[in-house]
Amino acid sequence: MRALPPEEDEHLMAVGAVPADWRTRRRMSTFALLEPLPFLDVDSPETHTFLTKAMASELKSHGIENLDVSILRSSNRFLTRAIAEWAYVASEDDGTPLYSGLRYESRLGPFECWAIFAGSTVVPQQTVAIQKTDDALLRVARTFDLTVH
Repeated sequence: MRALPPEEDEHLMAVGAVPADWRTRRRMSTFALLEPLPFLDVDSPETHTFLTKAMASELKSHGIENLDVSILRSSNRFLTRAIAEWAYVASEDDGTPLYSGLRYESRLGPFECWAIFAGSTVVPQQTVAIQKTDDALLRVARTFDLTVH
């Protein structure tokens, strides 16, 4: 196995470096949803109980009798995709969707994540460049020992 370079040189960035180009190619945006439906809170124990019954056959095919947060944060992406698909197609008898998306915590740490389903009306409010000094970016960089350029 080749050794990783110990530090940056003019042609290669060190492991854990976030190049300035990463920031300049992206924007940070705030937005609102127009008339949103509820979001399914995948981390809620009540949701685990509900989905254990509502998705019993799908869960059983994955060898799961009772859904819990440890299963949801495992590397089993087939299961999390099945849950997202179930929520995406869930509807009233007249076809009206039940959810605008999912709310969950990242398996990488205490980061709240929201998945917004297609069909939701997203209204942009503000878009700004990502600055090297952005507090949220720097907190994540410290958490994961990254160097932001």
